[in-house]
Amino acid sequence: MKLIIRADDYGLTNGVTAGILEGFRDGVVTCTGFMTNLSSSPYAAQMMREYSFASFGEDVNLCAGRPVSDPSDIPHMVDENGIFLSSHQKHAALQKGIEPLPYHEVRLEVENQLKRFIELTGRKPAYLNGHAFRSPNFSRALEEVASQYEVPCMDSVIKEYDLKGFEGSWYKMPMDSSQIELDPESYFIDHFEELLSRDISFVVCHPGYVDWDLMNISSFNTVRMRDLQMVTSKKIRRLIEQYHVELISVQDLLQL
Repeated sequence: MKLIIRADDYGLTNGVTAGILEGFRDGVVTCTGFMTNLSSSPYAAQMMREYSFASFGEDVNLCAGRPVSDPSDIPHMVDENGIFLSSHQKHAALQKGIEPLPYHEVRLEVENQLKRFIELTGRKPAYLNGHAFRSPNFSRALEEVASQYEVPCMDSVIKEYDLKGFEGSWYKMPMDSSQIELDPESYFIDHFEELLSRDISFVVCHPGYVDWDLMNISSFNTVRMRDLQMVTSKKIRRLIEQYHVELISVQDLLQL
């Protein structure tokens, strides 16, 4: 069987970037999504040049930091300081049946983040994925921008190939100080037979080192160290080798 292990949030902070690169270098990570709107994004793009063997998609981020677009062009998506409204605020609106994002604003920012990826890396991403939440307008914008730039949309890939597995199944919401006690390595090992039951399985995780920027920007913080422990686990590597599991990226999947 084949297994995709996708590490999200590359470029969120330097610590997260370092952890994901370690997951490529010394672990079982097969692809990651690059966030292009953050102060750490240029450093993350520079490091990509040293990892030409790795597969980099794009995680479109509408929840953390500043937008790529001029904040005055997307006034409903930012606060008075030009910072993105949080995912919690967007989820609260969705729970009330309210679309939190005007379509023309979210499409503009999705396209501008894709353009920033090309500007920083000199190429298009391997796929386009949305970070942290979905709304009807966000999903539509991802699909349309992906189609315009001829980039695979991750939502469509998941549907087309019926990808299933673990998408952070070990997380417990809301994330609080107890997240450091979570044990994704044991979860992976205990549920490994579920992955083996499919021709292609899919694992989504958020490995990384915890730095001060991460503590300030994301409620997913200390659990990233546990995810890094999972993707670099020698026990998991031995399981994958023992059962002749082929590690592939989203890019590899589309080329089959």
